Amino acid sequence: MTSPTAMPALQGATAGEREEFLAALTQMRDFYQVHPDAPLPGGLVLNIRVPGTGYGQRIAALRRIAAALGVTMTERDGVQYAERQFGPVTIEAHVSPPDFTVSGYYARTGAAA
Repeated sequence: MTSPTAMPALQGATAGEREEFLAALTQMRDFYQVHPDAPLPGGLVLNIRVPGTGYGQRIAALRRIAAALGVTMTERDGVQYAERQFGPVTIEAHVSPPDFTVSGYYARTGAAA
């Protein structure tokens, strides 16, 4: 299993960028504690960009991301996902197949655009 400390290098984040991200989460928490009437976002999804130039490289990277998140990859409508839920917040990374199109997805699933 890949250790979480390996992820910044995988994603190209520096230690400073990682600290900045964590500080922003703390600032958001602090804001909502001081402003209890402020509206909350619903269904917040934080996306992780999956590196790689080809489908195989991106799937290999997604496997490493899933391991670092401590989850098993799943598949929905041909798209591979690594997702971790923290209450109403989801951290997500995904890789679509090479022939994936948004219009094809809507046609297959009946989802509204």
